[in-house]
Amino acid sequence: MYAGKLLELQVKTNMGKEQMMALSSEEMVNNYLISQKKTIVDGVKQILACAEIFKMEKLQYSEEELKQEIENAEAGFKQFNQEYDKERVVEQAKELLEGAKVLDWLVENTDITYKTV
Repeated sequence: MYAGKLLELQVKTNMGKEQMMALSSEEMVNNYLISQKKTIVDGVKQILACAEIFKMEKLQYSEEELKQEIENAEAGFKQFNQEYDKERVVEQAKELLEGAKVLDWLVENTDITYKTV
Protein backbone atom coordinates (compact mmCIF):
# COMPACT_ATOMS: atom_id res chain seq x y z
CA MET A 1 0.00 0.00 0.00
CA TYR A 2 2.74 2.46 1.00
CA ALA A 3 4.94 1.35 -1.90
CA GLY A 4 2.05 1.90 -4.28
CA LYS A 5 1.51 5.42 -2.98
CA LEU A 6 5.24 6.11 -3.38
CA LEU A 7 5.21 4.88 -6.98
CA GLU A 8 2.17 7.01 -7.73
CA LEU A 9 3.90 10.03 -6.20
CA GLN A 10 7.09 9.31 -8.14
CA VAL A 11 5.18 9.18 -11.42
CA LYS A 12 3.22 12.37 -10.73
CA THR A 13 6.20 14.42 -9.58
CA ASN A 14 9.17 12.83 -11.40
CA MET A 15 10.72 12.23 -7.99
CA GLY A 16 14.36 11.17 -8.01
CA LYS A 17 15.77 7.96 -6.62
CA GLU A 18 17.31 9.69 -3.57
CA GLN A 19 13.97 11.22 -2.61
CA MET A 20 12.29 7.83 -3.04
CA MET A 21 14.89 6.21 -0.80
CA ALA A 22 14.34 8.83 1.91
CA LEU A 23 10.59 8.24 1.84
CA SER A 24 11.20 4.49 1.97
CA SER A 25 13.10 4.65 5.26
CA GLU A 26 12.02 2.40 8.12
CA GLU A 27 10.85 5.40 10.14
CA MET A 28 8.69 6.76 7.30
CA VAL A 29 7.14 3.35 6.66
CA ASN A 30 6.43 2.81 10.38
CA ASN A 31 4.84 6.27 10.67
CA TYR A 32 2.66 5.48 7.67
CA LEU A 33 1.60 2.13 9.15
CA ILE A 34 0.70 3.72 12.47
CA SER A 35 -1.27 6.55 10.90
CA GLN A 36 -3.09 4.25 8.47
CA LYS A 37 -3.76 1.30 10.80
CA LYS A 38 -7.57 1.47 10.58
CA THR A 39 -7.49 1.79 6.80
CA ILE A 40 -5.08 -1.14 6.54
CA VAL A 41 -7.16 -3.34 8.87
CA ASP A 42 -10.32 -2.49 6.92
CA GLY A 43 -8.52 -3.32 3.67
CA VAL A 44 -7.41 -6.70 5.01
CA LYS A 45 -10.99 -7.47 6.08
CA GLN A 46 -12.21 -6.60 2.59
CA ILE A 47 -9.57 -8.85 1.01
CA LEU A 48 -10.56 -11.75 3.27
CA ALA A 49 -14.27 -11.24 2.57
CA CYS A 50 -13.58 -11.03 -1.15
CA ALA A 51 -11.55 -14.26 -1.09
CA GLU A 52 -14.34 -16.03 0.80
CA ILE A 53 -17.03 -14.92 -1.67
CA PHE A 54 -14.79 -15.94 -4.58
CA LYS A 55 -14.40 -19.41 -3.07
CA MET A 56 -18.00 -19.92 -1.90
CA GLU A 57 -19.52 -18.81 -5.21
CA LYS A 58 -16.98 -20.86 -7.18
CA LEU A 59 -15.99 -17.84 -9.25
CA GLN A 60 -13.15 -18.22 -11.74
CA TYR A 61 -10.89 -16.23 -14.03
CA SER A 62 -9.21 -17.53 -17.15
CA GLU A 63 -5.52 -18.24 -17.57
CA GLU A 64 -5.55 -15.62 -20.34
CA GLU A 65 -6.92 -12.99 -17.93
CA LEU A 66 -4.20 -13.88 -15.42
CA LYS A 67 -1.48 -13.78 -18.06
CA GLN A 68 -2.65 -10.36 -19.28
CA GLU A 69 -2.80 -8.93 -15.75
CA ILE A 70 0.74 -10.16 -15.01
CA GLU A 71 2.05 -8.70 -18.27
CA ASN A 72 0.43 -5.34 -17.50
CA ALA A 73 1.94 -5.23 -14.02
CA GLU A 74 5.40 -6.20 -15.24
CA ALA A 75 5.23 -3.58 -17.98
CA GLY A 76 4.48 -0.94 -15.34
CA PHE A 77 7.51 -1.94 -13.29
CA LYS A 78 9.76 -2.05 -16.34
CA GLN A 79 8.56 1.36 -17.53
CA PHE A 80 10.00 2.93 -14.38
CA ASN A 81 13.00 0.59 -14.09
CA GLN A 82 11.63 -0.80 -10.82
CA GLU A 83 12.70 -4.15 -9.45
CA TYR A 84 9.89 -6.54 -8.63
CA ASP A 85 9.27 -10.00 -7.24
CA LYS A 86 7.71 -12.15 -9.96
CA GLU A 87 5.91 -14.37 -7.43
CA ARG A 88 4.42 -11.34 -5.69
CA VAL A 89 3.27 -9.91 -9.02
CA VAL A 90 1.47 -13.18 -9.76
CA GLU A 91 -0.19 -13.18 -6.32
CA GLN A 92 -1.29 -9.56 -6.72
CA ALA A 93 -2.66 -10.29 -10.19
CA LYS A 94 -4.70 -13.18 -8.78
CA GLU A 95 -6.02 -10.99 -5.96
CA LEU A 96 -6.95 -8.25 -8.40
CA LEU A 97 -8.79 -10.65 -10.68
CA GLU A 98 -10.58 -12.27 -7.75
CA GLY A 99 -11.69 -8.84 -6.58
CA ALA A 100 -12.95 -7.91 -10.03
CA LYS A 101 -14.90 -11.18 -10.34
CA VAL A 102 -16.43 -10.73 -6.88
CA LEU A 103 -17.41 -7.15 -7.67
CA ASP A 104 -19.04 -8.28 -10.93
CA TRP A 105 -20.85 -11.05 -9.04
CA LEU A 106 -22.07 -8.62 -6.37
CA VAL A 107 -23.38 -6.18 -8.97
CA GLU A 108 -25.26 -8.97 -10.74
CA ASN A 109 -26.61 -10.74 -7.65
CA THR A 110 -27.42 -8.13 -5.03
CA ASP A 111 -30.07 -5.49 -4.55
CA ILE A 112 -28.80 -2.19 -3.22
CA THR A 113 -31.08 -0.13 -1.02
CA TYR A 114 -30.16 3.46 -0.30
CA LYS A 115 -31.13 4.97 3.02
CA THR A 116 -31.11 8.65 3.78
CA VAL A 117 -29.72 9.64 7.13
